[in-house]
Formats: sequence, structure tokens, C-alpha cells
Amino acid sequence: MNIFPLAYAIENFIFENIFSDEKCFITLSKNNQTGVSNPNENLNSNIEKEPIKYNPLTDNTYKLQNKENIYFSAKIKNTLKNYLHLVVLDLAFIFFIIFNKFSIVLGDKTSHDLVLHLAQINHLMIFALFFFPFLNLVNFLFFLENINAIINRKFSIKHISIFFLISFTVYSIVMFFDKFSYVHDFIIADNRHYSFYYFKKIYMNANLRILILIYISLTYSVIIFKNMEIFKNTLFISWIICTCLAIIPAKLFEFRYFSPCYITFLLIMHAFFSKNNLKKFIFNIYNIIWSILVNSVTIYIFIFRPFIQKEFPETYSRFMW
Repeated sequence: MNIFPLAYAIENFIFENIFSDEKCFITLSKNNQTGVSNPNENLNSNIEKEPIKYNPLTDNTYKLQNKENIYFSAKIKNTLKNYLHLVVLDLAFIFFIIFNKFSIVLGDKTSHDLVLHLAQINHLMIFALFFFPFLNLVNFLFFLENINAIINRKFSIKHISIFFLISFTVYSIVMFFDKFSYVHDFIIADNRHYSFYYFKKIYMNANLRILILIYISLTYSVIIFKNMEIFKNTLFISWIICTCLAIIPAKLFEFRYFSPCYITFLLIMHAFFSKNNLKKFIFNIYNIIWSILVNSVTIYIFIFRPFIQKEFPETYSRFMW
């Protein structure tokens, strides 16, 4: 039994209306046959022949002539089978939006209004450099690899031009995104989270923020320059689009918002490095060790370092993500 009712219905429609024995027989005249001469043709030339019926399910000539239609129908069927669950999910989300009065927020809608928070992409890039620390080595290794070429003047003008073009584009985009930055009241009101210290001590410091944005622009420019082929990967392009749709509308900044982006990016990198087991192994081990270290520190502070807030002097507060 087919577990996809819509695909099954379309499949039945195709085979009942296109491939049925009653509707799909084709009548061919003598001139429209395959072109193979009949030895008895002259003897029976005066006898009126009955039309020859060809069944497309069994006749190879018909199948070859109509393979494009059959292939297109099969592709529709396979697409529905593979992605019907995503279509159902999207439809369910649309119904939720309509039912929830065209809002994606459950609960207090006044504190979670939709905005064009493009700076979320900058936060995500900083987040990625923190949780993928080996990416910070890219700049050093890149200039180390090319320093000899620069000294000996054996570099390519074309490659240098491409790199500077990429750097200028990335820097312009990052600085443009920074213009669309919001500071939610919840961020600066609760000092129990990493996001409070990140915003108050780092991002709201204008000079430090500019230096960080320049750094991430340079780092991601090198990454893009060295891995241009990743932009041919449809999974990666889909990840960029879905990530933008997921985090840009949110005014509130929280590191946990980046968790789905982080996890799906890891899956895509696994597919990208599928032919290089050594890179995949190093990639996994490095990330596992670093994640264990960061979360161990967080758990230690949460358990053993409670503190008292002025707003709630009667209870201990605990630091968390």
C-alpha cells in the first residue's frame, strides 16, 4: 500500500487515463508502421487490412517515442513521495498563521513583534566563529600559504582581484546588516544569560563592534574565496535561505535561536566533506571537544556559582544559556 495518498491518487490517475488498455491503443496505418517491409505485402495488397493496435505498455517503439512523458510523470510521482511531508508541514504552518491572527508568536505578542533584524546574520557569523574555532585559523593559514608568493611576486593578479572583490562585497553586506540592529528590552534586563554580556560588553561597544565586524568580514571572505564550490551545493543555498527566514524576523536575540542553524550546518558540512573522511573526522572531534568544554563551564557556573540579584534578594539566581 502506498503511504502517500496524494501521490497514489495521481499515480492511479496517470495509469488509468494514460496507460489503460481501452484508451491507449494507437491505430497505425501501413505508412506509419516501423518501416520493416512485409514479404506478403504484394500478395495481400488488394485485401483491406485491419488496423494494427499497439499497446504502449508492451510495445517498445511507443515507449521510446514517449519516454519523456513517462519520465516526467514518474518524476512528479517521486517528487510528491519525497516531499509531501514538507508540503503538509508548510500548509500546517500557513493555517497556524491564519488561525493565530497572522502572527508567529504564541503568548505575549507585544514583546515579540516582527522586524527586519538583518543584524541577526552578523550575530550568527560571530556565533559560528566561536563554536567552530578552527575557522579562526583560516586567515592565518591563508596568508601563510600565500606569503611566499607575495614575497617572490609570483601571485596572480586575477586571484587578488577576485579576493578583494569578495572582501569588499562581504564587508559592505556586513556593515549594511549592522544598520538594522535592535536591542530588545529583555536582553539588557536579565544578567543571567550569555546574551546579556555579549550585548552589553561587546556589541554595544561601538569601537569593539567595528573591529569584530571587520574581522568576521575578512575571515568569511577567505572562507568564501577558498570554498567557492560550496555555492554550487543546493543544500547550502537552501540553508542560507531558511536561516534568513528563521532568524531575521525576530527582534529578540538569543543564542538558542541559532541552534537549528548550527545543527543543520553541521549536517551540510558532513555531506560536503563526504569524500574526505579525514577532514570529517577532524571536524567532528574538534567540535565535540570544544562543545563539551564550553558546556562544562556553563554547567559548572550554573551549579556551583549562584548569585543574588537586587530584584530578587530572597532567592538565588543561576547563570544559564
